[in-house]
Amino acid sequence: MSEQYAVDTSALIQAYIEDNHTPNAKEMIARLLSETPPELHIVDIALAEAANVLWKRVVLHKQLSADVAGKALTNLCDLPIIVHESSPLLSEALKLGIGHGLAIYDVLVLALVRELDCPLITADNRQEAVAGQIGIAIKPITDFAPSP
Repeated sequence: MSEQYAVDTSALIQAYIEDNHTPNAKEMIARLLSETPPELHIVDIALAEAANVLWKRVVLHKQLSADVAGKALTNLCDLPIIVHESSPLLSEALKLGIGHGLAIYDVLVLALVRELDCPLITADNRQEAVAGQIGIAIKPITDFAPSP
């Protein structure tokens, strides 16, 4: 059986924009094409969140062209990632969000992790702290070290 992880947008998007863990995120994505790829799971809103990050990099920060952002989003949407509907997770997410002071889009992936019983990959420190408080295992994105 292959490794299985739920991935937060904060980690996933770094494969497409320059940030602290970009090399690690690119390696995580590259492993999807390996002989024994991990199963990566996301909540459906992660794609909208990623598109919003790309939009910000184009419109607000002027760091990407619209063409580059569009290609990044296309590549992201084409990844062999398992996408889960958010609606069945909303009740659990609401409880987690209220109990821990995190926005619903940040706790939806925690609800998914609980459902799948797998580790979480995130680059969001607050989300990681809450995950630890509620007993969710973390797979550090830095474990995906690029090959030399």
